[in-house]
Amino acid sequence: MATGNNEDIQARLRSLIPPGWFSEDSPFLNAALELCAAGLSWCYALYGYARKQTRLLTASDGWLDLIAHDYFGRRLRRWAGEEDDVYRFRIQNRLFRESGTRKSIEDVVMGLTGHAPDVFEPQRPLDTGGYNMPVNGYGRAGRYGSVMHPCQAFIRVTMPPLEIHASIAGYNASPSGYSVKARGAYMQASTVNRGPEDASVFSAIADAKSEGTIIWVRLH
Repeated sequence: MATGNNEDIQARLRSLIPPGWFSEDSPFLNAALELCAAGLSWCYALYGYARKQTRLLTASDGWLDLIAHDYFGRRLRRWAGEEDDVYRFRIQNRLFRESGTRKSIEDVVMGLTGHAPDVFEPQRPLDTGGYNMPVNGYGRAGRYGSVMHPCQAFIRVTMPPLEIHASIAGYNASPSGYSVKARGAYMQASTVNRGPEDASVFSAIADAKSEGTIIWVRLH
């Protein structure tokens, strides 16, 4: 008998009745107690659910979306088909992550896509190289720098592939068709993990970068 369930509430209500008022087997009393216990146990369950929604670690469903909206507005929305635990991890990471540095941009892109971005700063010698430098130069792999692009960076982001059910064929595919024994099935868009939206990547980079800098982003 768990605390707050129907049986527990009935036992609590019965303990408040003065002894001798009703027999042990009173159908009218039992019906009244069951009716009251049903409503009170529902209220207790609602109380427990509502209490969990007040904390990030225990919130769920749309309440987790509201927590993200309170902190970040529309900049950190749930992806299509994203589960609560995954979304909660992204919210926690966003709250405590490093910000305003090159590493913060690399980390946020890595967290969203699973791939390290290619970051190039035209005024950074480690990215451009130079004469008599062991990093790169003429005849070596490297890129030309420029002092005409201060406080700017170019980022190439590799987006994750679309996760689909590889074992289920589609229309006009040889393993599947009407009246054919095959592993074909109807699919819903909500069952496909689409990963981060393009706008989510742009927004995350904009939040992680330093103010006054310009970031050029190319999605691949």
